Amino acid sequence: MQTENPSILTPRRYEALDGCRGISACLVALFHFRALFHVTVNSHIGKLPIVTNAWLAVDFFFVLSGFVIAANYQDRLVGRTIRVRDFLFLRLGRLYPLHLATLLLMVGLVAFFKYGSVGAAHLELPVNDATVAGFIANLFLVQGLHTLPQGTWNHPSWSISTEFATYVVFALAWRFLRQYSWGLIVITILVAPPLLLMLSGDLAVTFDWGIIRSMLGFSLGALAFNATRWKHSAGLLAQLSRAESSVAEIFIAAITIAFVCIVGVTPLSVASPFLFTGVVLLFSQEKGIVTWLLARAPIRALGRWSYSIYMLHYPLEAAIMYGAVWLGAHGWLSLFTIRTNDQGQTEAVLGRSPWVGDGANVLVMVLLLVASAATFRMIEEPWRRWSRARVKSIRGYGSGAG
Repeated sequence: MQTENPSILTPRRYEALDGCRGISACLVALFHFRALFHVTVNSHIGKLPIVTNAWLAVDFFFVLSGFVIAANYQDRLVGRTIRVRDFLFLRLGRLYPLHLATLLLMVGLVAFFKYGSVGAAHLELPVNDATVAGFIANLFLVQGLHTLPQGTWNHPSWSISTEFATYVVFALAWRFLRQYSWGLIVITILVAPPLLLMLSGDLAVTFDWGIIRSMLGFSLGALAFNATRWKHSAGLLAQLSRAESSVAEIFIAAITIAFVCIVGVTPLSVASPFLFTGVVLLFSQEKGIVTWLLARAPIRALGRWSYSIYMLHYPLEAAIMYGAVWLGAHGWLSLFTIRTNDQGQTEAVLGRSPWVGDGANVLVMVLLLVASAATFRMIEEPWRRWSRARVKSIRGYGSGAG
């Protein structure tokens, strides 16, 4: 039986980076609420550049995932102190239960929209992406691997599919290639950007070529973690005083926010994961004022709930949007105007005034945070503890792994 230190199944947490992930998840939720199911939200919030380009936050997730997974499992997989199957089982225990719960929630919502007696007089909400093939692909977590012609069901879950596929690739590389796994990282970083530009012209790929996007971000994150152990880069980071770290953190945060606000869906967006790598590398040291703020309790809470925020926001927003349209169509909620867009499609505009749309954004975020806190406690944490206990009891990786 293998033995290992008590923390082998308990990943190290980087509190400031967790805070970044929580804020990023909220931005993604605001991004999708701008327009959903042919409903456009008229708001000041939705027009902020940091919100209109918040789709890039997914690439921050990929880079951060590469960093954290490399920090916690790279040496263990290379050193064969944890098995590939156990690593993947732990990752499934982390990702799949909430993914399945939100998938079933979307099934219920679509059934209610399509077959319930709640049709909107002025708007037929599209449910064409809710297919049986899409449901099966989601069940097997392959919906983001170019297996379908479009996004389906809980659309943001494409990234969970590509992330798990990336785990499989890197776990096998670390296990069997060991020190030569560097080749995979280097090749991915060199090949992925021009490949994305050739296939799409920018970074905004999802269910089709999202695996390339995931592999690029994960590789850069793994590179960033290993940079913290290289003599020269580690020494440079260690030499930074708290004041110098604060200046560096403020500078890179400002540059990153400005870049995200400006870049949009352009070829330059492919540079985003490289910039996020610098953020992750510097913020992982947790020595400056920005990371101090990110590690405060309210932001840490967002970090803990970030996966729930990300997975819940689409079905929650879909339910709210449809309910609001239905109420408006029946004269019970006078917040909408109905118009025909440039493509000849009928759409509803929520918010006769942008301030009404801002209020809707705030309401959605409050409901989302409350729901995410609940699913974190009721779904994420119990299943994560169960998967750790299961692996510990079968493989004997030591005690105290919960």
